[in-house]
Amino acid sequence: RAAYSIECSSGTYVRSLISNLGDAYCEELRRTAIGPYDLSSATPPPQRGETWVDPPFQSIEQVLKAVERFQAHMAAEMRARRRNHA
Repeated sequence: RAAYSIECSSGTYVRSLISNLGDAYCEELRRTAIGPYDLSSATPPPQRGETWVDPPFQSIEQVLKAVERFQAHMAAEMRARRRNHA
């Protein structure tokens, strides 16, 4: 067994990387971040088969800040892609 932590950009197919190892298979695959968001800002879902007892609440200000962070991240990523393909 081996464990890997892979930091990659969007468009990377981690399962393909595992497949390229030859006689390997993926026992567990967990995404720990997407853009500016990581697990520390995530709300865990209810257990399988359970429903939300008290759904998490976010104020409109929190939601708008999250949208702004995501937009800024995407703009920076697009600028980086243009630089890399120029």
